[in-house]
Amino acid sequence: MIRHHPNEETLGLHAFGGLKAGARLVVSAHIAACRECRDAVAALEAVAGVVLETAETAPLAPDALARALEQLDAPVAPARTPIDVQALMDKGWWLPAAPGLWFKPLSRRVDTGEKLYLLKAKAGVPLPEHGHNGYERLVVLKGTFGDHDGLYGPGDFAECDESTVHEPFAKTDCVCLAATEGPLRFSGVARWVQPFLGV
Repeated sequence: MIRHHPNEETLGLHAFGGLKAGARLVVSAHIAACRECRDAVAALEAVAGVVLETAETAPLAPDALARALEQLDAPVAPARTPIDVQALMDKGWWLPAAPGLWFKPLSRRVDTGEKLYLLKAKAGVPLPEHGHNGYERLVVLKGTFGDHDGLYGPGDFAECDESTVHEPFAKTDCVCLAATEGPLRFSGVARWVQPFLGV
């Protein structure tokens, strides 16, 4: 059973297209597993549609038609394919961070200023204590981890900001997908390996 969900602001940003690419992938992975959040996002999208339908119209700029026609000839960016999380877990290299702890950077899939990565930890392994320089959004894909807010199982969503300092631990073998907006603030020895991990 999913016990931890994105806050209302994050769900709203997701529904209205306001999240960066990495955060959007993490929230999408949670929504795929959580009926409650799927329904909430659908309701927010319906509200946005009503707002657009009832909004006052603004007059078009004199060159609006010409600019629209120019866009028809512009190259089309390739559509982003949905993320296959299992394929990402199975392919490529996991970087060892500590005994029983691995990272897999996925930075090709993010916007400027973001980091996206998979985190894998063996049961009983604590992650180094750290703080945040911006938002971190994380969804549990497999296993269970815990921190000061409780236990997180498959589908659960964790959200941290600059005020959060914690030392999560893997209760069982665990795999998570995380997006961060700034580098983590590690203390102690973990600061020395941080540049190699890119988190």
